[in-house]
Amino acid sequence: MRRVWALTLAAALTCLGCATTPLHQRPWVEVRTAHFEILSPRPASEALALARSLELFRSVVELVTGAPIRASRVPLRVYALDRAAYRRFQVPGASGYFFPSPRQSTIVLGDPRAIGNDLVRHEYVHFLLHNEGRYAYPPWYDEGFA
Repeated sequence: MRRVWALTLAAALTCLGCATTPLHQRPWVEVRTAHFEILSPRPASEALALARSLELFRSVVELVTGAPIRASRVPLRVYALDRAAYRRFQVPGASGYFFPSPRQSTIVLGDPRAIGNDLVRHEYVHFLLHNEGRYAYPPWYDEGFA
């Protein structure tokens, strides 16, 4: 019984240490593909799964539209954060967001389930809309199309 108690206490302290360690001191994983750069303090397996999912979705978009996706003028960086880290960067009411800038396009994901749901694809479609032209779409179209 003491051994079970000691193991439970050790696991709880380990989890507490992960939650209280500042973001810049936590180990980060970087995964680069031909089209994406993914940075995450989450497990490497999740970052790899996200990279595979994004590359697959990009290929499907090219197949369905019948047109190659134009190479981005700026890099696309994806930050796959956990909920605790996302609180510092979050947009109220959003589990993730897309932020274009002249130097890089950024997708920030704060929901650990974002890999398995449509959030990352939704944010990537924002990138595709902004990458394909110089048009300033109205918010209702930008969100509705994505």
